[in-house]
Amino acid sequence: MYLSRDMTNRSFPEIGRDLGQDGRVYDHTTVLHACRRVARLCQADKKMRADVAAIRRLARASSLGTTPEFVSPERTA
Repeated sequence: MYLSRDMTNRSFPEIGRDLGQDGRVYDHTTVLHACRRVARLCQADKKMRADVAAIRRLARASSLGTTPEFVSPERTA
């Protein structure tokens, strides 16, 4: 949810509809809560920040049709 919001111009309700499963739609407040929580965790936790950055790089590369070398956060520390 966090990266969907961060990397696109999708609204909270759109993300909730897109990520719902088995006919369930996530409310926009659920998406908002998740985004805020991940943002706080990224500020407080170096590993979380590195993990989110790695997923962001993979998502960008995938959208471009390339495959970047994945560098484990443990290898960069």
